[in-house]
Amino acid sequence: MIDPQDVPGLDELRQDTDAAKRIVDAVALALVVDFDQAIRSFMVFSLVDGTSDRTLYPSWNKACDYASKKADRHAPLKVTPDGINERDALLWLRAIRKMGFTFDTPEHVSSRGIYLPGGRKLRRRF
Repeated sequence: MIDPQDVPGLDELRQDTDAAKRIVDAVALALVVDFDQAIRSFMVFSLVDGTSDRTLYPSWNKACDYASKKADRHAPLKVTPDGINERDALLWLRAIRKMGFTFDTPEHVSSRGIYLPGGRKLRRRF
């Protein structure tokens, strides 16, 4: 029998899966509380653990402004009418981390942003 402690990367996968579940829950809650506003908004999530303050930002730029002021790494996500599933949340989280999403230059704050579900738009403009 394989000991789970011997599987490389298992702890990281568990942490990422938990972060993805937090993202799914926050987006689902936003859609339930105020669907009409949520589908036209962005939310900002921590790239470390998937937490969010659950604030809905009306534009990509405002979400980026907020995310750039946070101490740890955060990134905006477009809220879509169908929400986000755990797999897409995990892919978004890992893609943004791998791309090195930061706010060092003004080009990062763009209206042609990075968001996955629904629109599947993922552009690297930096």
